[in-house]
Amino acid sequence: MARLSKREAPVRLRRQLTPEIRERAAAILSDKPYLGPERTAWDLRNCDHISISASTIKRMKRKRRDALLPPRPQPNWRFYERHHPHSLWHGDFLEKVTLTDLDQTAYQLTLQDDYSRAYVFCDLFLYPDARTTIRSLIAAMRTWRAIPKALVFDNGPPFKGRLLSAFL
Repeated sequence: MARLSKREAPVRLRRQLTPEIRERAAAILSDKPYLGPERTAWDLRNCDHISISASTIKRMKRKRRDALLPPRPQPNWRFYERHHPHSLWHGDFLEKVTLTDLDQTAYQLTLQDDYSRAYVFCDLFLYPDARTTIRSLIAAMRTWRAIPKALVFDNGPPFKGRLLSAFL
């Protein structure tokens, strides 16, 4: 099947500025750089009888400014990640699942390894508390045969309390 264009081709060609008009606009931009694009276009229309839009003037001002300024350096992104597997685990509860047969919300607990970004544990719980968090940590440690050096949780109630602090 042939591909059809979404709109008809333009009847007339795109109007471009002549070199004389460009030079006159550049002269006004250099003489009066404090004027905005609307006022500069108004001056060119009324004083010099040149039909030019404010967006064209704005584009010319931006090109002029970019030519004067040195190029910006590339940002130096510093990504935080641990350098060894199982050195840091992130934990969080998400309430995304509604069980229609029980008419309850199930909470998804995920534990993620910071080095590999892999899930070391993921399960659904109906009643999240500190005990379910501890059971999940023990299950993940047994499965992966590793004890993380650090754990990071948000400040939710399943991650607070003396029981969890004593376990960690």
